[in-house]
Amino acid sequence: MCLSTQLCILVLTGSVLLSIFSSLEATIITDEDQALEAKKNLTWLIAQEQVTSGEESLLRNFKEWQNNSDLFYNVSYQHLAGTPSQQKKLLTLGLCSKQGIYLMHTLQSVFKSSSKSELMYFTVVVHLSDSDPKSLRQRSFNISRIFAPQILRGQLLVIHTPLAAYSSLENLKTNGSEPFLNPILFKQIADYAFLMNFAANLSDYFLMIEDNVRCAPNFIADIQRALAIWKERPWVIMEFSQLDLTGKLCHSRDLPRLASFFLYYLNSPPEKLFSTFYKMLGQEKPIQFSPSLFRSMDFSIHEDNFSSDNPFHDQVSSLKPKDKFQENNFGKPNNPPAFIYTDMQIFKDYLPEKAYSLEEDFFWALEPMAGNHLTVALEEPAKIRRVQVLTGPEEELVFLLGGKVELGYNRSENTKDCMYYVPLGALQNGKFDHKMLYKEMENRVSCLRLVVTTTQDEWIMIKHINIWTA
Repeated sequence: MCLSTQLCILVLTGSVLLSIFSSLEATIITDEDQALEAKKNLTWLIAQEQVTSGEESLLRNFKEWQNNSDLFYNVSYQHLAGTPSQQKKLLTLGLCSKQGIYLMHTLQSVFKSSSKSELMYFTVVVHLSDSDPKSLRQRSFNISRIFAPQILRGQLLVIHTPLAAYSSLENLKTNGSEPFLNPILFKQIADYAFLMNFAANLSDYFLMIEDNVRCAPNFIADIQRALAIWKERPWVIMEFSQLDLTGKLCHSRDLPRLASFFLYYLNSPPEKLFSTFYKMLGQEKPIQFSPSLFRSMDFSIHEDNFSSDNPFHDQVSSLKPKDKFQENNFGKPNNPPAFIYTDMQIFKDYLPEKAYSLEEDFFWALEPMAGNHLTVALEEPAKIRRVQVLTGPEEELVFLLGGKVELGYNRSENTKDCMYYVPLGALQNGKFDHKMLYKEMENRVSCLRLVVTTTQDEWIMIKHINIWTA
C-alpha cells in the first residue's frame, strides 16, 4: 500500500507519464538521426512503483530510532575557507576528501566544465576529514590559494568536523542494535553524514560526488533538464553516474533524514545505502540517466580510445605530455647515460627514469614532501651546457609548486650519490631552463638533482629533465 493518498496519486501519474515517455523513446531509437542526438542528452530508464510492506516497516522503525537519537545535536563545523551564500542556490555539490590525491583536479573539472551562467546555480562543499591538524591546514591552504576566485564568489566552501563529533557517535546503537565496530567504515559513513547535515539548507537539491572524478562539459545544464522533466513526478534519488557515490541527486529537504539513515546502517558500505533509502520512501526502482555525467579520474585518460559521442571527448588528452622545449641554437638534448633514483612515492609504472627519457613520457609522484628529490647520477662526469626541467602542465595543477635544481660533484660508487651539491636555480611555475656560463662549465658534473621545496598533498608530473653536454 502507499504511504499516503497523495503519493498514490503521484505514482499513478508517474506510471501514465512513463508510458508516454516510453513510446517517445521507442520513436527515437527507430530514427538514426534522432538516436545520435539522444546520445548527447539524458534519457530516463525506470520510474518508481508502490512501496512494499517491508519498506513500510523499515520506515517505521527508522523514524522511531531517529526520534530517539540526538545524532547531530550541537555538532559544530570549522569553516576552513569560504562562507555560505545568503541566497539559496539550486544545487549543492558535496564531497568528502581524506588526503585525496585528485581533489584539486576534481574541483578544477567542476568549475571548468561549467559555463559562467551555470556557475551561478551551485555551490561546492568540500568536507576535509583529515585527522592530522598539520595536513588539514596544508590542504585547506592549497585549496584557498588555487581556488581563491571561486571562494570569494561564494562558489566553494571548505569545512571540517572536529573529532569530538565523531566521538559522540562511537557507542551509537544502530539498526543491528550493536555498537559500531569497524573504525574505517564508521569514519567514512560519518564523514558523509556530517557533510549532508551541513548542506541541508544551502540549496534546493544536493548532488554527491567523490574527490576523484572528472565532469562532463555543461553537466549542470543536463541536471537542470532532468529536473524539469521530473518536476511533476515523484522521486527520491536520481543517478547521473554508474560510480558508487558520485552522481547521486536528492532533494535537500531529505538530507537530514538521509544523513541519519547513513548512521542507522553503520555496518553497510555507503554506496549501498542510497537504494535502500529511496525504496523506503516509495521509489521502488532506480532512476538512472545516460550518458554518465561523471567518470573516475583514472589513468586511462592518457589513451586516445574515446569516441566523439563520449561527453568527455574534449577533455581526454589534456594530461598527455605534448609541450616542446625551445631548442634555439643548442639542438636537441642528448641526456648521457645515467642512473635515476628518487625518494618520492611512485605511482604504478610511471618510473622516475621516464622523466629523463627523450621520448614523450613522464614520471608521476604522489604527494611530494619538502626535501624529496629526483637525482640523475651520470655514468661518467660531463661538462654540461644547458639544463631544462619541466613539470606540469600548470593548467592541470600537476606541476611542482616549489623546487630547485642542484649540480653534484665527486660521485660515490657505493651510494651512486655525489659528495656535495651546489645550487643552480629555482623552478618558476614548475619550469626551469638554465644555459651554463663559461665558468660554470669548467668542472665536470656527476649528478643533477631536483629537490622539492614545497610540500604538496596532490600528485605531480615530472615530464622532462633534459641535459645538453659539451
